[in-house]
Amino acid sequence: MNRFENEVAVVTGGGSVIGAAIAIRLAEERVNGAIIELEAGRGQETVDAIGSAGWQSEVFARDVGGHEAIRQSFS
Repeated sequence: MNRFENEVAVVTGGGSVIGAAIAIRLAEERVNGAIIELEAGRGQETVDAIGSAGWQSEVFARDVGGHEAIRQSFS
C-alpha cells in the first residue's frame, strides 16, 4: 500500500536507529525523503540503505537544535 506516494518527508536524526527505521518505512510507502543529520556520514548510511532497496532520498548535514536553525534549514 502506497498511501503517501510522491509526498515528501523530512526525517531529523535519520542516521540514528529510530530515525533510520522511520525513513526506511516512509520510503517503503514511496515517500521522497530528506534525511537531516548532524553528521552527513551517519545519514548517508540510511540513504544508502534506502537506495539499495530501489527508493530515493537525500541527506543534508544540518543542526536543527533550535527554532532559528530550523527556519534557516527550510529557507
